Parts: sequence; structure tokens; C-alpha cells
Amino acid sequence: MGIRSAGLWILGWLVACGPGDGASQDGDGGTGTDESGAIATSTEGGDGASGAVSVTGTTGGSTGDMAESSGGGDSTGTDDPTTGTDDSGGSTDAALVLYVNFDGADLDAGADDAPANTTQIGEMTTPLQPFGNGPKRDAVLARVIEHWAPYDVVVTDTAPSRGPYTMAVVTPTNPFGGGVQGISPLDCGDVLPSNVVFAFGSEAGEANAEAVANSVSRQVGAAVGLTHVDAPGDVMNAFGSDAPATFTDECAPLSSGDQCATPPAPGCGAGTQNSHAYLLDRFGAAP
Repeated sequence: MGIRSAGLWILGWLVACGPGDGASQDGDGGTGTDESGAIATSTEGGDGASGAVSVTGTTGGSTGDMAESSGGGDSTGTDDPTTGTDDSGGSTDAALVLYVNFDGADLDAGADDAPANTTQIGEMTTPLQPFGNGPKRDAVLARVIEHWAPYDVVVTDTAPSRGPYTMAVVTPTNPFGGGVQGISPLDCGDVLPSNVVFAFGSEAGEANAEAVANSVSRQVGAAVGLTHVDAPGDVMNAFGSDAPATFTDECAPLSSGDQCATPPAPGCGAGTQNSHAYLLDRFGAAP
């Protein structure tokens, strides 16, 4: 079941909508808390493309494990996804390569650049510990593959040999405290090609695989131009979930204050978002 109670999930946004724009919605450019304990954080964006970050989380843990599921077919494998072929010999010239990094990282400060191991989120430049190996890791990866399977997106847990690619670091190292489930840049218009995002959890942690996978895909969604919505069952649901979710094909209302300067998906009016339609328009359908 989803966890939606106010005060359980932490959410903070400051939206910057493109290079040199300087436009912002909600947030004061600093760090603070609202009445439900939400954290609003902004950082310098390096090259100015986007200095906003999205922070989500819960103060309560989910217990248990998601049953391991398969899906995505050739969407992932042990081979390098940037070398031109996947495990079955097919092309992996995908619109987006998503590297789910369970193995830890040591990042430098700078504009987001996954191949260069730099992040605009200064708090994440501390050494990041690995997630750990086991059935939860396998289940998280399987569910992330399912989230992105409808689109021309390759998901892999093998470090690509070259960019561009987006990296989601899944780690128990959480400098924000136990209430925060993940953090990512909010890249309106998907300006930066190689964002670095973070989801917090571990093989031995309380959060189940479903919750961790939803956080991974939600952080990646924010990095490719999506914003949070008030729609149960949508990966981009502002309050997250420890139950199965998808990028839903409906014009869902944006969470209060959580929007880029223009409607981010075709067919949706101001103040709404169709997550599935946006991703189809941005990346195309899976081949």
C-alpha cells in the first residue's frame, strides 16, 4: 500500500527552467523546513542549466521485499550498453542510457556529468557506500527496467564506457538523514544530458525493493524534465509509494508549486502532467 500521510514523506522543490532563465517556482533558494518537515534545497548548477534539486523521502520505513520480477527484455545486461550491441546482439543506440549504480561512488563537485563523476549536489560528494548484493538489489533493478520498458531507454547496472548517460546512485549513504528517500536535479526541459541522481537504501535496509525502485525512477524522472504529481500509482507521485507504480497515461495535477514554466507533456494543460506521454515524446517508444 502507498504511504501518503502528510508528514511521512519529505518533498522539497526549487524549480529552475533552463539556461540563463533564472525563473523559479516555490522555495526560497535556501534550505529549510515546512510544516510537515519537508526539506527544500537548492544548489548552484555549475553551467547554469539547472540549479534546482528535488528531495523526496519518508520518515517511516517499509518492511519486506518485493517479489523479484522480470521484464524489459533486452533493456539491460552485463555488456556495456554504449558499445553498440546488447546481450542478444541488437543495437543499443537508445535515446537514453540509464546506469543504475549499486556499487558505490566517489563524486566530485561540479555541473552534473555522470561520465566525469561530478554532481551539482554538494552534499553527495562524500564517499557513497555500495547498496550490497542480494535479492533486493535484483528486484530493484528488475522493477526499474519495467518502469522504463515502454520507452527507447536502456537500463543497465554496468558502468557504460562512454557518455552521455544518466547515473542513478543507489546507496545507504544519506547525508540528509533518515527521512529523505532520494534527491535529484530538477532539469526542466532535460537540458543536461548526463545527470546524476540519488536514491537511498540498501540490501539490508528497511525500505522494500518496490519503494527503492520507485525512488530511483522518480529521481531520474525529475532529471529528464518530469515533476511531481498528485496521482496515486504514478512513479512521479509526490508522496512516493512502496507499492507497484508506473508512469501513468493521464493528465494528473502537479503537486503544489512543483511545475516547470510550461506544461511538460503534449496534451496536458497548465498545472497538469502526463508522465507517460511526456516520456514517449521525449524518448520515443521502445523498438
